[in-house]
Amino acid sequence: MENSPGQVRKLLFMLRNSKRRLPLLTLYFIMSSLLDVIGLALILPFVSIVSDPQKFQESGFFAWVTSMFGSVDLQSLINILGGLLVFIFLAKVLTSIWLNYR
Repeated sequence: MENSPGQVRKLLFMLRNSKRRLPLLTLYFIMSSLLDVIGLALILPFVSIVSDPQKFQESGFFAWVTSMFGSVDLQSLINILGGLLVFIFLAKVLTSIWLNYR
């Protein structure tokens, strides 16, 4: 196994004239990873709402949502979380495609 400075030198050699783009690419990869984490974090509440709405209404998350946004209809919350999930995963896919063809 090589040491880290050797790996960094190889990376910089492969980038050659694109070294100034490295911080920007790093930022894009971090944003892409954050979209993954947010999407995965939204799956559990969404599945919980769909599988057992009554139990979800008694949970702390529902209480937090109603305290933040006021009175929220359960069907509206399902629609919003579902749309948010689709949007986040679509943004993740488009970001990945854009990064691979850049």
